[in-house]
Amino acid sequence: MGRIRSVDRNRYIDYLKRAEECFDVVRIAYENSKWQACAVNAIIGVIATADALCIFEKGIRSASERHDDALAIFLDINREDEGIRNNAKRLGQLLAMKTDASYGERLITKKEAEEIKAQAERFFQFVKDRINKKIS
Repeated sequence: MGRIRSVDRNRYIDYLKRAEECFDVVRIAYENSKWQACAVNAIIGVIATADALCIFEKGIRSASERHDDALAIFLDINREDEGIRNNAKRLGQLLAMKTDASYGERLITKKEAEEIKAQAERFFQFVKDRINKKIS
């Protein structure tokens, strides 16, 4: 596993706030047919969301530039948990699209933006629900 950064577990709230702001931009971009901005902000929001759960559960987050390292930390939360496994797969799919969305030679289509947005929102909701269940 790549570089890991220890983070005070209470800081998960900041990462969720960062994600919420990204998803606010996602909705605005989508409503204005800005597919590139929609996709990029959805993926950045997912990264912040994944960090939030890793910090909440383990007090760490990835400090690596490799997306596979962040994915491994997320999966290590609980490899036996079906929700974690399913959402790790979702996270991996979204992270795989980051380079194309951010730096690719072609623009993201409406259909791609819709799929990225939907998957990112599902991931965000999973994390929020999991955290809320544990703090309730």
